[in-house]
Amino acid sequence: MRPASTSGAASAECQWLLKLHTFGLLNNSFQPGDAVRAVRTLWRHRSNLVVQAASAIQRMQKALIEMNIQLSNVLSDLSGVSGMAIMQAILDGERDSRKLAALADRR
Repeated sequence: MRPASTSGAASAECQWLLKLHTFGLLNNSFQPGDAVRAVRTLWRHRSNLVVQAASAIQRMQKALIEMNIQLSNVLSDLSGVSGMAIMQAILDGERDSRKLAALADRR
């Protein structure tokens, strides 16, 4: 059984809302102030940056795994101080596993 089309109901609702608006029975919608809009914009931008950073870290982890470098066995967080130091050493050409392991924080 197919659900009935809702275009007729939507049209009737639009006409009803138009009548209410014509008679002044509808309140204006809430428009936040400029300060609230600025904060919301910054909050959305921050959220996008966090998502992009997480995506970049996941891509780095995937690339390391494809190169058979299992840093996840040594580090809990690739983006931490130890992880970034080890990554920088790898990028600088260091291949000795003992020297790389010495860069990890022993906590």
